[in-house]
Amino acid sequence: METRLADRYKIHRKAVLRIDKNSEQQFSLVEGNSFKVDMLDIGILGVGIIFRYFLPRGLKVHLVIKGTLFGLSKTMKVEGEICHCEQIDYRVHKCGVKFLNISKRHKDAIRQLVSTYEKRRVPRLKLSK
Repeated sequence: METRLADRYKIHRKAVLRIDKNSEQQFSLVEGNSFKVDMLDIGILGVGIIFRYFLPRGLKVHLVIKGTLFGLSKTMKVEGEICHCEQIDYRVHKCGVKFLNISKRHKDAIRQLVSTYEKRRVPRLKLSK
């Protein structure tokens, strides 16, 4: 059963995740603060990612996503916060990132993509007379 507050579109693309500078003192990784991640799905409220490290809930991050998929000529730069993170395999973590302060233009572009391609909606039932 779908429990999300907004529809999502399954997506298999790369993005760049950067740990917020203000959060680096509380959480840092030896390899740096900027990483390529795999996106699983995206909606107007956030994005699901696959990452090789555990990211704590509440960690502020920045995502850079290519805008061409959304019909944008420039990259989408979005601030986010880790909502959840769970280990699904050895060095594989599935994380949810909630968007913070996303621009109306980016939100509209994501909404358009999701409404065009979303397949999980339950069809309306036709009742016989």
